Amino acid sequence: MKMSLENVPMVDKDIVMERLDGDGELYDELVEIYFSDVPMQYKIMQDSFYSDDRKTLERQAHSMKSASANIGAERLRAVVFKLEKTALDGEKTEIAALIEQFNEEYLLLEKHLGRA
Repeated sequence: MKMSLENVPMVDKDIVMERLDGDGELYDELVEIYFSDVPMQYKIMQDSFYSDDRKTLERQAHSMKSASANIGAERLRAVVFKLEKTALDGEKTEIAALIEQFNEEYLLLEKHLGRA
């Protein structure tokens, strides 16, 4: 079951810029790193799911949660937070839905930030 994100902003850049003391260049670098890294990280999440390696899935979700927070990607952060919490003992159907929702939200984020 997918989680509801209707009240979660796609991106909260303001809070990130506050942490970065308004350094827009650093923010742009973080976004570049994020988009270059996520496809590999997503594959690790998928592989962990299909091999039933829940500990790796939990760690990967935690890593993606931090990376998403670093650029203010609030919707993705929320999805991987839930995935992290359900990775070890959640139902496989719920985990699969969260992994798919992560992918969908990632594609939306790419469009939102003009990366698609």
